[in-house]
Amino acid sequence: MTPREGLPTLLADIWRVIGYPYLGYLLLLALTGVLEGLTLASVVPLLAAIGIGDPAGSQAGSLGGMAISVLRGIGIEPNVGAIASFFLAALAVSTALFLVQAFIGARLQTRYVYR
Repeated sequence: MTPREGLPTLLADIWRVIGYPYLGYLLLLALTGVLEGLTLASVVPLLAAIGIGDPAGSQAGSLGGMAISVLRGIGIEPNVGAIASFFLAALAVSTALFLVQAFIGARLQTRYVYR
């Protein structure tokens, strides 16, 4: 059996055993990845605020300026403390979502293996 033939068989078997929770897991997996990327991107304005790197990378039009845009949007002046707090909060949420995703993934794998 080639990988081209085996993948549809595997996916059909996963769907037969797990069903719709697998789609929810895939969505959670994608959301976790996006949130981790945004968390890492919020480091750029923090570094620029403490004088490391290019301040142009922290402008609101860039991905790195997302933290500054959010802070200004809720009426907080973006200084080092505010940006660091935003980063730590985003990191905490990202970590919590990752742990939920890992727990659900382990449960689905167990259900699949021990059907």
